[in-house]
Amino acid sequence: MLRLEKVNGKNVWDILKLKVSESQRNFVAPNDVSIIEAYTAITANGYAFPFGLYDGDKPVGFLMIGFDIDDYWDDAPEIARGNYNLWRLMIDESNQRNGYGKEAVKLALEFINSIPCGKAEYCWLSYEPENEAARHLYSSFGFVETGEMDAYGHRKLGGIGMIVAEAIKRRSNINIMYQQVGYMMRSGAPDSLDRMVATSFGHLAAQSLMRNDFGRMVALHGGKYTTVPVSMVLAGKKIVDVPAFYDIVNYRPHIKDFLGVPMFLS
Repeated sequence: MLRLEKVNGKNVWDILKLKVSESQRNFVAPNDVSIIEAYTAITANGYAFPFGLYDGDKPVGFLMIGFDIDDYWDDAPEIARGNYNLWRLMIDESNQRNGYGKEAVKLALEFINSIPCGKAEYCWLSYEPENEAARHLYSSFGFVETGEMDAYGHRKLGGIGMIVAEAIKRRSNINIMYQQVGYMMRSGAPDSLDRMVATSFGHLAAQSLMRNDFGRMVALHGGKYTTVPVSMVLAGKKIVDVPAFYDIVNYRPHIKDFLGVPMFLS
């Protein structure tokens, strides 16, 4: 199982030995450069979290996460301010095609979801335009291109929620906050049911807009998709017996008796 291990004085030499293939060296900086960047960010009042990617005791890659900007990042994109950044990701050339890239992104998002530097609106990243493998990988997690590029010509990826939120804000002049349901709201890696429900909510919300059915919130009631008046959000307390229904350690439902329980809790 893939895991994160903080880069330290003991493992740094193993991390520095990891290399990508010759054809990929224009896509990602060497690990020594990344670690130097982490050091300069931290010493300039910034945040950097460099990790080795380990399968058991074997180092197979490198991952670095950033937050906000430091004192010397003069040309920082606006999205970098107060947000998390999947700064660097590489898998050693001898360990590629084993699914490590996808598992590494999951670990990165889980770490970000622990909000080590406080809450944020976005998680963003950038990649070389020619790196189709990176585009496909990040898109599978819901990241989409914003159309912007950083100072090095790397395309920036945010999420479809960010794009929709910005469009609504431009048209309504109302500040919008969006959340990625899979990670920021659920506080854990999404499973197939999480993705299905989130997608269905999105479709239902869009269909409601097309019907000019405003002032309502999408919901699940009795195991069925529906909409309810927004006023219900403030209509008294909604109490859930957490110990009876939810495993707070593994982020999964915890139900002893399934008789009469809605499908979406099982």
